[in-house]
Amino acid sequence: MLWTGVVQRHSVRWTREDIPGPWVTLDSYYGAAGISVGGRLCVLESADAAKGQSPAFIIACRNTSRTGTRTWASVRRDLPKRFAYAYVIPEDSALFWVANRDVLWTELGLQRPSARGGAYVYNSIRLWSDSARTDGSLIEQVIRGEEPSRRGDFVYAFARDFVKDGAAMHVIYNALGPDTRNGDYELRHAFIRSGRTLWDEPLPSPIATDDSFHRLILSGSHQLFWLFGMGSTVMIYPSQGEDGRYFEPGVRLDMRGHRVGYSGISVAAPRGGTPWSDRLDFVFPSEGKVIYARIRLAETSGATSHKE
Repeated sequence: MLWTGVVQRHSVRWTREDIPGPWVTLDSYYGAAGISVGGRLCVLESADAAKGQSPAFIIACRNTSRTGTRTWASVRRDLPKRFAYAYVIPEDSALFWVANRDVLWTELGLQRPSARGGAYVYNSIRLWSDSARTDGSLIEQVIRGEEPSRRGDFVYAFARDFVKDGAAMHVIYNALGPDTRNGDYELRHAFIRSGRTLWDEPLPSPIATDDSFHRLILSGSHQLFWLFGMGSTVMIYPSQGEDGRYFEPGVRLDMRGHRVGYSGISVAAPRGGTPWSDRLDFVFPSEGKVIYARIRLAETSGATSHKE
């Protein structure tokens, strides 16, 4: 079900719309949504195996005709294993999404580690798109897979952000496995262009700190920035090039005494219907309040405006 709110002076008028599709209505089924700049809205549900059916992505997209008529189209995409916690980026004629495998250790024939982790293992990140197939099939690409080198070892791979700029795509993720440094967590940046991973590297300190939120953002002039931090310290780092592989020294933002709460900063981005520009709008929780702020990306002075 889709709820749409229209601001009318000091109130919001809400309308409800049913979304057609073979949805599975249980609490444990994870969803994601995104909207293109042109207004194409797509909703994705990660469905686990149930009642004789395989795991699947259930996807519905609302398309707008040249005459302004809006129609929904839905599809079920069966999977061999369940993938969840998706990031969805619709375009006017294509859909891209990244998701993490989310299954029991025993489902992969692995021994559950006794010292850490829960019953579920997250050790595979994949990227899908439906942009280049006339037969309706999907393009699937493995971003990261972690397999234990010894029985009972803990492994982890989990996507944290997904940004798309034309044919270029950026996947930010955590990884832990036999190949990560010192057997510890890494925050990594994979750069994909036209279906090929051109590089996949750990992020340098201090960007790759464990106790911070991280947001990769893009200006209207296609320059990448890292926005990260927690509490009263929030930093922004401009990139040296369009691929975001290297960054200039960071600038500390003036948060006007506000502390960023546990969930971190949520930014206005294309998958939420806001085109990238040289001004970044974001909100964050702070000691019982929600704070709105704006950064002028064209200036690296860290100037911001705030509103509670």
